[in-house]
Amino acid sequence: MAAKELVLAVTSYNFIRAAIHIAAQAAQMDPRRISFSRAQDVINACLPNLRSARSQQEYDRELAKMLRRIAQCKLPQTSHRPSYPRAVWYHTNAFPKNKPRRQVPEGTKE
Repeated sequence: MAAKELVLAVTSYNFIRAAIHIAAQAAQMDPRRISFSRAQDVINACLPNLRSARSQQEYDRELAKMLRRIAQCKLPQTSHRPSYPRAVWYHTNAFPKNKPRRQVPEGTKE
């Protein structure tokens, strides 16, 4: 059962990526500029309309609408890197370090 779910997940991922690619080609833009999660939401919203299409022309119209909506799911344009360099955050230890054992001079009792 897990293998079937994995195959279904990979298939749906590839379907969404293919729809993004087709929408980006139609809009003459880079497919990497389109948000995957927003495109997934558009596809989930448009699937009932595609399923209920009564003719091929109606299906083609709904598909074209879906692709136009996907092309509008643009990511914000970032042209520069962050102004601050990456830094390593050191993890503090929750427990104090062990103190070294106290040296007892010979001949004395502790």
